[in-house]
Amino acid sequence: MPGEHRENFSAMGNEKVIYPDPNHPDRIRAELRKKESGYQPTERQMRGRFYLSKILHFIFPAAIPEVYAAGTKDGGYLDIEKVETDEDHRRMQAARAKTESGKHLSNEESVEMRQLAQKREQDPKIHDFVNALRKLGVIVDPTGDNYSYGSDGSFQYLDNSFTPWQINRVGRKLVKAYNADELAKAIESLAPEQKEQAKLYLERLEQLFKEEEEVLSSQPETYLTAKNGR
Repeated sequence: MPGEHRENFSAMGNEKVIYPDPNHPDRIRAELRKKESGYQPTERQMRGRFYLSKILHFIFPAAIPEVYAAGTKDGGYLDIEKVETDEDHRRMQAARAKTESGKHLSNEESVEMRQLAQKREQDPKIHDFVNALRKLGVIVDPTGDNYSYGSDGSFQYLDNSFTPWQINRVGRKLVKAYNADELAKAIESLAPEQKEQAKLYLERLEQLFKEEEEVLSSQPETYLTAKNGR
């Protein structure tokens, strides 16, 4: 399975490490990186992440890759549609891998990688996409190396950072990382078959949030000690 041979990763981010899936060449596995804080996603959180990702793929089919599965194995994982990345994106990933291995980029390399990322961050299409996701209440990373261009000039967002909720430790409550009302409005514009499926996913997402809230309310100390929230 992907992730069993940790040296075979194909990409790396602040939150996830990406591995090829030998059983499905059209997919990759994104494993959440274990955090020093001890953060461990719950089964409900990973299922919520799956449902939120599916809804967003329906709304932005060209920009957000399909998600096939999610779970808590190996600290949390997502099985995602494989995207052929562009040359500059591969160069940025190679630079990240170099720094992750403990090596340093030269000043020239650092400047070049920053320029490549900024070019994407300043792209009006990507800027509009980021704002559209934020309007839906969704967490999105605007950093340029999270985006890859297709040969037709389209782009795809490669960092599935769609956490369904976060925990406010001071207030000891969960906070949704999506706006259910805005998602419902966006779902209404989908084709009939997709609309029905997306509505079902949103209902399940809302139910999972309610269940997670109940766990936090009934077992606050256990929940917070386990660091199940971000």
